[in-house]
Amino acid sequence: LTAAAKAFEHVPKGELISLLAKTNGRCKQLEMRLAELKTLHVAMLEEKRQLVATKGRAGGNVASERDSIEVTLRQEYEDRLAELEEQVTSSGSIKKQLQMEVGRLT
Repeated sequence: LTAAAKAFEHVPKGELISLLAKTNGRCKQLEMRLAELKTLHVAMLEEKRQLVATKGRAGGNVASERDSIEVTLRQEYEDRLAELEEQVTSSGSIKKQLQMEVGRLT
């Protein structure tokens, strides 16, 4: 501190006051800019948290939706397969009856 005081001994007092005022103004601008950047940083972190949370929920929703669709499709497939098997069985028994009728008539 003493060395700094000696370095500025020969500088007129008016210039020192002007330099101090400019430096003080610049420091206030930098402090305001720093506060603004901190606010933006916090906002960006919050947005990232929201994105991660949304993706996490969306990922879970997509998986559960996919599972639900798969279960529905599987059930529809099994129902349709059962209907077709029933039709085949019915057709088979009708065919047998017709063959028996043909055999009896001939």
